[in-house]
Amino acid sequence: MMPERDFRYRAIGADGVIVAGAIQAADHAQAVEALRRLGQLPIAVARQGALDLSLPGARGLNARQAAALFAGLAMLLQSGVALDQALGLLAGPDEDPRIARAAARLRARVQAGAALAAAMAEDSERFDAVALAMIRAGEEGGQLAQAAATAAQQLETARLAGERLRAALTYPLVILLVALLTLVLIATVVAPAFLPLFADRGAAPPLALALLAGGGELLAAWWPALLAVALGGWAGLRHLMALPGLLLAWHRRLLAVPRLGRLVGAIEFGRFARALGGLLQAGVRLPQALKLAQAVLRNTSLAADIAGATTQVRAGNRLAAALGTVAHLPPVARHLLAVGEHSGQVAPALLRIAELCQRQVEKDTERALALLGPALVVGLGGLVAFVIAALLGAVLDANQLVL
Repeated sequence: MMPERDFRYRAIGADGVIVAGAIQAADHAQAVEALRRLGQLPIAVARQGALDLSLPGARGLNARQAAALFAGLAMLLQSGVALDQALGLLAGPDEDPRIARAAARLRARVQAGAALAAAMAEDSERFDAVALAMIRAGEEGGQLAQAAATAAQQLETARLAGERLRAALTYPLVILLVALLTLVLIATVVAPAFLPLFADRGAAPPLALALLAGGGELLAAWWPALLAVALGGWAGLRHLMALPGLLLAWHRRLLAVPRLGRLVGAIEFGRFARALGGLLQAGVRLPQALKLAQAVLRNTSLAADIAGATTQVRAGNRLAAALGTVAHLPPVARHLLAVGEHSGQVAPALLRIAELCQRQVEKDTERALALLGPALVVGLGGLVAFVIAALLGAVLDANQLVL
């Protein structure tokens, strides 16, 4: 008989609350089975002391692959293909290798008698907890195809929104990086080449050239130490920001910044509204959906406000009234939520709010980039002028020394 070991786990309870803890079992499979007997849906299970594969970036399907898997599954199920056969088709050689491997593992577990949501929870690809809840609700309500389609749509919408934001920021970041690299090259290679012209004649170099070359020499001589200090500072900052109290204070201050706070609030609440609307559309009950949707929030201050609203909903208050107390909630969201509740269309109202928040984010981002472009031009123009003045001044002074 194998000795029992401690396993860390995260799971979705019967009430929809995400719980974490430790459980004793002989192996991974028995730990998962024990959690399922307790009425919990495992999200991540790892042996104590082993690498936690549930951490972000750990061998998981990316957003595009996960959306493609759910979309393919929904299309096949809606066409009347059985779940076992649908997973077999998705595991075929024509599919993306990572999608095919995930589908093959899911099929093996389904053939062994596991429900699809339970099979996904056990898989090392670590499907999104919100998508897992949608699939479980779809299975329980006999609407698995619709649930898979909803999950695919939510994942794809969130992925496209993130890609648009990253694409908007790519150009100015590339320009800034190229300018910094050019400055480093001039300071470490070009500027020091002029110094011997003045040293041989016992003359002092121009101030601009001396500053530029001095900065380059400092960087060339001390770059390992400077890099170590930068990495140490970054690691220390990450450690400090991991402290709950400090992180909460920082997120509150971030939301208090006039324009930036509105942008962050729109991003966060749009993400929350999209997840909550998708969960309700898949058949998840409102209190459970609220708790699960909180997992997509990254701003701890806003997450605490949403947690307070969830408590009010559990106490019997209406969703629009509870969320109306949340700071940085877009004004139109309160009206749409109230209308959605009165008409019985809460899920469509939330998805509409998510669209409006996304438009607001895109509009604010475009405005910020419209201001950032001229600022970069002015800043880089001043930097180029300084470098040209330093080099031309050095050339002119060197010619006067020769004459």
